[in-house]
Amino acid sequence: MQTDRGRVIQRQQNTVTVQLATQESCAACSLARLCTGGKGHDSIVTATAPSDILIGDNVELVIDDSVFLKASAVMYGIPLAAFLTGVFAGYGLALSLRLGTGWSSGFSIVFGFALVVPSVILSRYLSGRLNLVGKVTQKLDQEVLRHT
Repeated sequence: MQTDRGRVIQRQQNTVTVQLATQESCAACSLARLCTGGKGHDSIVTATAPSDILIGDNVELVIDDSVFLKASAVMYGIPLAAFLTGVFAGYGLALSLRLGTGWSSGFSIVFGFALVVPSVILSRYLSGRLNLVGKVTQKLDQEVLRHT
């Protein structure tokens, strides 16, 4: 479970919207787009919270690791599958056109990379639709968030 800290910016019944504090490790993470939505600002996460958590409170929350596993599968699995499909389809097409061995290898690689481009666009779209949902574990003292 990933633990993050942030400030509650909205409350609706038993859920809160938390603006996560910026962390240095996010800059190096290839899945940061999932958290930040690709907008270059702090992450917004919806989380379940006890009734004593109010707007403006600093909180600690946990995010289930399965969300990041799903995001990884979408961000990396779809382009990989598209590339392999393109390579095999291109090779089969090259053989059916009776191209030489050298041409069929090159044709299949080009066909594979041609399918990667739309698959990357699709994976970015799908990863943006994944929702981060966390659970507030504790309310923090105002000084704790400021010093981290």
